[in-house]
Order: sequence, then structure tokens, then C-alpha cells
Amino acid sequence: MGGVKRKVSHLMHPVQGEIWCLHRVVPSRSIYPSNRDLEITPDFLEQQVVEYKSNGFSFVTLDQLLSRQSFLLPQKRVNVSFDDGFKDVYEEAFPILRKHNVPFTLYLTTGFPDGTADLWWIQLEKGRSVDEFERIMKAVYESGKPMAEEMHRLTQTDPDRKLCLDLALNWVEIKEMVDSGLCTVGSHTVSHPGLVRIDAKEVSSELHESKRVIKEKLGIEVAHLSYPHSMQDERVQRMVAEAGYTSATLGYGGNVRKGDDIYCLNRKHIIQD
Repeated sequence: MGGVKRKVSHLMHPVQGEIWCLHRVVPSRSIYPSNRDLEITPDFLEQQVVEYKSNGFSFVTLDQLLSRQSFLLPQKRVNVSFDDGFKDVYEEAFPILRKHNVPFTLYLTTGFPDGTADLWWIQLEKGRSVDEFERIMKAVYESGKPMAEEMHRLTQTDPDRKLCLDLALNWVEIKEMVDSGLCTVGSHTVSHPGLVRIDAKEVSSELHESKRVIKEKLGIEVAHLSYPHSMQDERVQRMVAEAGYTSATLGYGGNVRKGDDIYCLNRKHIIQD
């Protein structure tokens, strides 16, 4: 019976396509598993693009993928998306995507180009064994407290702002990608918090201020959001809708299907072995 129910569900909710969830594209990946899973190499990215195209997939914008008419179109459609705002998206990924004419979404944490972001999960690598890193990372995620604050409390460190300056995109690079016609900019908040772990006033500020900054810096309206750490609940979803976003995505879950909750959309987390 379970197999029959799944078939009926799939017929009623056909696939609209895939949204890839990516973070970093780097020539040399981290030795720390939690961060390594967020990284792929440029060669791997290009291999994925070429393989998907050879298998009949089309790469489309996020708006095209989520169009109400999209379920009438071929299912083999993909939007490539990047969370955060690391410089390697411009240096390593953008040349590949431009070469193959692949549209993509940059879910931008505005604290990255503004130089204010706390890259605590990168800072945590410094001087630590793999086991220690993973132990602290596990404790941070399980604590239920604001994540950056908890990491610094556990390690008795202060945020290393130089990491942001060294690793983040700047507004000139982002504008060049937007002006190419390939890049849609969405929001990944201002400071990358787990939105379920902060109060309503802070959630509202993260949602509205990121939209405002992107409009000010790039002259574009922001319609789409990606939840930092994939953390969301009914309260957060409601506030996202009230802030004027038209979609919001998780970092996992697989295909996008007709009828999916537009404020809890699945993505396909692309992981390199």
C-alpha cells in the first residue's frame, strides 16, 4: 500500500524541478567534515553541469522554476543556488556558470559584503583537531541557543572579523554577477542566525534589513529567502510572508513538486565525496 500511496502522491504533485543547494566552490576542500560537506571543487561543479545537460536537463532561473505554469513544462529543470556570499562563488563558480550559460541564485547574507558577518564555523577550524571541531559543532547545534554566541562561549573566543574581509564577496563582484543577467539575488538574512533561536523583533530585523540593504546596494527588489541553517517554524514562515518574500527554501529535501509549501521549499544538497 505504501508504494501505491507514493505513486498517487507523485501523480498529484508532479516534479517541478530541482534547486541545488551549494555554499562554497574551492580548489582545496576542508579536512573538517561539517565544513567539507559545504564545499565542492570547480571541476566537480562543471562535471555536474555537463552531466545534467547531457541528460536533458535545462538550467533556469528561480522564478522560471517556481512559475505557476511550471508544472506544465518539462520536469528536467534546475536552478543552481548558493548560500551565504563567499568570494569563491565569484572567483571559481561564476566563470563556469557563465561559460555554460547557467542561471543561478545567490542567497546573500548581507553581513558578508558589508564586512560584519561572524564566520564562526570557519573560525572554529583554527588550531583544532577534527574530533574537537566536530564535538563543538555538535554542541552548538544541540544547544538551542544563538549559534555564533554559543560557539564563542564554548571556545572563549571573539569573532574574527578579518575572516569576513578575506573570504566574503564584495558589492562590486555581486553587481557584476547580477549585471551578467545570470544571477538572481535572494536573502539569507543579515547575520546568518538560526531564526527559530531569536526573538520576533530580531527575526523581523533580519528579514527586512537584508531586503533594504540589497535594494540600496544593487537597486533590485528581493523576492526569495533561504533559511540559515534550514531553521524555520510556523512563526518564522508567517513573518517571512509578512515581510514580502514570495518563496523560502530549506537546504535539503530533494525535488520541488507542484503544491509544495512555497515558504518551505526543498532543495537538493549537492555533496562531493
